[in-house]
Amino acid sequence: MKNSKLFVSITFLSLFLNAFALFRFEASAQNAKVQNDSLRKGIAIIITGAAARIPQEAALLEQLYNSGSLKDVSFISGASSGALNTTVLNAILSKRISWNQYKNILFSITNNQVYTGNGNTLPFDTSPLRELLRRIVNDSLGFYKVSDLPFASSISATNAGIRPLDGRTYRFSNCKINAESNPDFDLIDILMASAAIPHIFPPVKINVPDSSHQMKFIDGGVAEDHIPFEAARQYEQLTGIKFKKMIIVSRKNIPETDISPEFNYLGIKDTKLREMLGASIAHLSKEGFIKKLILLKETDPELAARTYVYVPDFVQDFPMLDFNNFKMQYKVSSAWALTHQPILLDKYISENVNVR
Repeated sequence: MKNSKLFVSITFLSLFLNAFALFRFEASAQNAKVQNDSLRKGIAIIITGAAARIPQEAALLEQLYNSGSLKDVSFISGASSGALNTTVLNAILSKRISWNQYKNILFSITNNQVYTGNGNTLPFDTSPLRELLRRIVNDSLGFYKVSDLPFASSISATNAGIRPLDGRTYRFSNCKINAESNPDFDLIDILMASAAIPHIFPPVKINVPDSSHQMKFIDGGVAEDHIPFEAARQYEQLTGIKFKKMIIVSRKNIPETDISPEFNYLGIKDTKLREMLGASIAHLSKEGFIKKLILLKETDPELAARTYVYVPDFVQDFPMLDFNNFKMQYKVSSAWALTHQPILLDKYISENVNVR
C-alpha cells in the first residue's frame, strides 16, 4: 500500500513538474514573440517592373491605401516602371497628390508621350518620356532630387557596362543603405535609367560615387532586382529594425511562351532580334517572378515568412509597350483588387509554381 501511494505521489509530482515546465516554455515563447514583435516596425512596399502595365500596380496600391494597409509604410522600393509608382506613392502618402489626380495623369498618357519610332529602328527615342516625367515629377509633385522623396525609398538600375549583369544592380536610395546611395542624384535621371528596357529603350548615363566617368544604366529589373526587395533588406540592416511585413506589388504575370505577341505589337520581325529581346525581358515572365520569390524564401526565410504578394490575375492581356490603354487596365485591375487581398509568399508560391 505504501509503495502504491509512493508511486502515485511520484507520478503526480512528475506530471506537475512536466506541466510547469511546459507552461514556462510556452510563456517564454510567448514573451519572446511579443518582444520580437515589439522590435518590428512599419511596412515595406516593393513594386516590380511593369513597362506599360503601370496602371495595374497603381490600382492595387490604391486598393491597399483605401483598405488602410498603407498607414504604416516606412520604406518603398521600385524597379523599372515600378520606380514611377514608387515616386508617386511617396507623393500620395505625403498628401502632395490624390489618387484621382494620379489617375487623371495616367489616363492621359499615350504611346507618343513615352517613345517614338518603330521596331525597325531600335532603341526607340525616349525623349518624350523624359519630358513627361519632368512634367509629372518636377512640376506636379515638386520632386527634383532623390532626397526630395519624403519616405525612405530605393530605385533600382542596372550597370550596363559590366558583364554579367548579375551583381551589378545599383539601388539608389535617399538613405545610406549602400555605397551608391546619394540624396543629390537627379530623380529624373534615376527614373529614366531604371525604366530603360534593354535594346528597346536607350541606356542612361549617370555619374556615380568612386567613378571618374559616367556609367551607362539600364532597366533595374533585368539583373538581381526582378523583385526589388534587396533594398528593403539593406534598410533593415542599416536601421536594425525589422519590418512588421513586406508587401510585393506586381502586374499580371505572363508565361515566357506568351511573350512573342509583344514583338508583333512592336513590329519586330527579325528572328535574331526577337531572340535577343526575349532574353532581355524574361524577367517580366511568371517564371522569372516565381524564381525570385523562391530565392527570397531560401536566402531569407525569416523575411519571407512576413512577406505578402499582391498580383492581379484576370482574363485580359495588355501589351508590354502599349501606353494607350491605361484607363482600361486600371478599371480591370481595380475590379480584381476589390475582391482580393495580398497573400503570404509561401501560399502564393504553392498555388502558382508550375502553373501556366
